[in-house]
Amino acid sequence: MTTANAIGRLLAGPTDLSIDAVDRDGNANLVHAAERAGVRRFVFVSAAGGEGMARSAPFAAAKHATEELLRSSSLPAVIVRAEMFQEVLAGRLGGFDAEAGRAQIFGRGRTPHRYVAVDDVAALTAHLAVAPDPPAVVEVGGPEAGMALHGDTEEFATTDAPLREAGIEPRPVSAYVRSEVSRLVPARGAGG
Repeated sequence: MTTANAIGRLLAGPTDLSIDAVDRDGNANLVHAAERAGVRRFVFVSAAGGEGMARSAPFAAAKHATEELLRSSSLPAVIVRAEMFQEVLAGRLGGFDAEAGRAQIFGRGRTPHRYVAVDDVAALTAHLAVAPDPPAVVEVGGPEAGMALHGDTEEFATTDAPLREAGIEPRPVSAYVRSEVSRLVPARGAGG
């Protein structure tokens, strides 16, 4: 299983790596190594949106390149096309700053996307790694919709059904936001 990517570190500021080096070349190295080792199933966490996103964002293009490499390899693979992670896009890196009481919505905010929890996708990939006959591609999102940078241009057809079918109760983005805000309430009360 892999979801190796550079985006979290890049959004946090470090410049010692690139999307191409990690998301394209790094994943290609993993695919080739798994093929040589005779891995019985390769579960790859990609990005929702397919071709449309691959044309508009380097991160999605690198993920799409790995999908293509997996399709041309001899590896039995499962591609998990996950919606945007709520911990990134509904967190400080995505413009939500609970401490400052500020939230930023990129674009016009007219096309909602179903943010998904990182832990939910991790549990799903673990399930798919050992499932008897998993599908080749799984499109997954969370139980609620939010808005994001590509929200005005790309509409994804994801649902939380793959999570629920795997026995995973998906975490709504509203629960994540509430937990981030409630984490600050005691801190604000303590100072004054």
